[in-house]
Amino acid sequence: MLSLGLMLAIVFAFAGNIELPLEGVWVEDPEGKPVIDRGPEGAWDHVAVDNPFIYIEDGVFYCFYEGENERRQEQVGIAVSTDLLRWRKYEGNPVLKVGPPGAWDSLAAKIPVVARNKETYFLLYTGKDGKGAAIGVARSNDLRHWEKYPGNPVLPGRQGKWDPILTTSPSLIERDGVFYMIYRGMKGFYTDQKLGLAISRDLLHWNRRDKPLRGLDDIYSFAICPWLINGEYMALAQKLPPKHIYLSADLISWRRGPVLTFSAGKIDTPSQPILIDGVLWILYEKGDRIYRARFEPRP
Repeated sequence: MLSLGLMLAIVFAFAGNIELPLEGVWVEDPEGKPVIDRGPEGAWDHVAVDNPFIYIEDGVFYCFYEGENERRQEQVGIAVSTDLLRWRKYEGNPVLKVGPPGAWDSLAAKIPVVARNKETYFLLYTGKDGKGAAIGVARSNDLRHWEKYPGNPVLPGRQGKWDPILTTSPSLIERDGVFYMIYRGMKGFYTDQKLGLAISRDLLHWNRRDKPLRGLDDIYSFAICPWLINGEYMALAQKLPPKHIYLSADLISWRRGPVLTFSAGKIDTPSQPILIDGVLWILYEKGDRIYRARFEPRP
């Protein structure tokens, strides 16, 4: 197994750099209208659609999102688009369901993050059973039909450490066949929250950094760009207002950047930013629906 230091060196050797201003406003577009709405009464996603993650392949955008039904089950579905505006939900949703009673993911299979390794797609997700939460994996050959890995959870909570309860975030970077995931660890459900770094070559076996990342306190989720902006990694952090951009040169030590300003006011979990023709776009959760926004730099 590669050392953590060598793996991080690989990240920066293969990370591209984009020059963009960081001061500006995320403008909801279309204003006041969700691009992915809740399903009809009785649907698997009737109560909420949350936690969007965007996967791009062959000019098609796949939004993996979390849906909730009246029984409070949280499961994963897909919507597909070619323009980030008009989305069509997959008729086979949910593509990742909760496990059977007693399973580690019997109450929730949520917060999806997707990557490809060779010819196989991997979906990292958070499973909950009422006692704790951990991170598992499902695999697919076509992005639509998923099979849970029998060795789940691949990243369990560590009792006696800072991260006995774990969840995924919309954060996953791949460089030259090495994958870097920033995840959320908690002492209790939504208390004593910190972010950690785990590294893998196959998305099944993870080498976890023992200590939490530096400069990040009470961050709920962390939507990280997959490339460098102005020489640093940029992440959109969710926490109590005011929200900020965070920046890092090494994925471990982070500094607080400009305030995140949204024309829509209070928003919840953002997706990772997507760059299209020089414009940054995100999807985000607001009021249990998913909206789209573009970044407008300040003059």
